[in-house]
Amino acid sequence: HPNNLTSLLPPTSLIDPQNPEELKASDEFKYLTTIRCSHKIKAFTFAPTRDRNGGMRVVTATSTNAIEVHSIKRVLRPSTTTTATNDGEERREVEYTTARASSLDMYGHPTGIRSISLSSDDALACTVSKDVTKVWNVANRSCIRSLIMGG
Repeated sequence: HPNNLTSLLPPTSLIDPQNPEELKASDEFKYLTTIRCSHKIKAFTFAPTRDRNGGMRVVTATSTNAIEVHSIKRVLRPSTTTTATNDGEERREVEYTTARASSLDMYGHPTGIRSISLSSDDALACTVSKDVTKVWNVANRSCIRSLIMGG
């Protein structure tokens, strides 16, 4: 059957198609750190530009219609297991820290924000709620356009 997932998998696949629990998120993703928001997260996106030191930013939409920007920074710490490499240099471990960089209450949405997206230059943000899509100017935090869904 073409609609059957098992027919799409190669016969030599290491994943048992009858056991979906065999594949775990940790097979594809590496845990770095935890971001703690002021309220329940409803949507998130990664900012397309990176910080100078290699860090990144994550933009979250919370259940209170607020937008929070969190900065994730990469920090090198002295290793706790080995003090030196073969060439005599001190070993370092990578650690990630998070901090809320800024927040903004989005009073323009009558219901909770369901999705958020940023433009490639971080100049514009688009937020979507049940019946309204809004485009925001990130620099001055103003709503440029509201699109009301009819139905």
